[in-house]
Amino acid sequence: MRFPTAALLSVLALAFCLQDLTADILPTDQEWALVPAGEYTSGRKDEARIIGHGYQIMRHCVTNAEYAAFLNEVRGREDIEVSQTIVKGRFAGDRYWDAGMYQFVFHGRKACRISYDEGGFSVESGFEDHPVVQVSWFGANAYAKHRGWRLPTEEEWEKACRGNTGWDHPWEDAIDGTRANYWNSGDPFDNDTTPVGYYDGTAHGSLTTTDSPSPYGAYDMVGNVAEWTASYWTETERTERLQRVVRGGSFQSIKGEITCWGRGDLNPWQGYPHVGFRCTR
Repeated sequence: MRFPTAALLSVLALAFCLQDLTADILPTDQEWALVPAGEYTSGRKDEARIIGHGYQIMRHCVTNAEYAAFLNEVRGREDIEVSQTIVKGRFAGDRYWDAGMYQFVFHGRKACRISYDEGGFSVESGFEDHPVVQVSWFGANAYAKHRGWRLPTEEEWEKACRGNTGWDHPWEDAIDGTRANYWNSGDPFDNDTTPVGYYDGTAHGSLTTTDSPSPYGAYDMVGNVAEWTASYWTETERTERLQRVVRGGSFQSIKGEITCWGRGDLNPWQGYPHVGFRCTR
């Protein structure tokens, strides 16, 4: 059946209107922040770059409780191996890493607040809403894929952190212990992780924080834990197979080291006490 010309034009006009409105009607809630397509500032020199697609990024890092729930969902599968200290899982492989079993999380290490027994995985009381650490890049990637999401590229991460502002931090350039968790920043969990979303402008015991979201509403994008990204480190091949980029600094970083543009590289098969992650979609 052929549309009359007027009707066809109306349908096309409606389609274009819906396309233009897509960025405004994507579902957002407490967990996700919408980052629209367009320009952002990149690197120490604030270079203008463009990301041509809109996306959503988690407002907060993945927590211990969320990652423990994932482990309980996948344990018992043939592609998951669980021991008293490590969980391994299968990675399909890419151009640098062969398909095979890789470490996901080192739950036997002191810094990890997740433990395992015959009843499954559980979280140390009081740390349920702290960001999960001791998770490898492979473990972060597996979590994201299991949920139907993915890890952000470092470009997506940086845009979500500061947009087109050119700021060193998500909230302009000033930084103090009411805005971010860094080494000796003075929070009640000093020199360890703080709960996700801690710097939201509310009182936490003796410390009243300053509300410190990114321009798009994501929290803790500098300090607390550094974050795995999907990107490979390409400035130098420090190992036979390239390492993955981490962004954001952590509670182990000194005050001047945590910026929206700072970057580092780590072995993707290893877990670290100061590295977590968030997902995008």
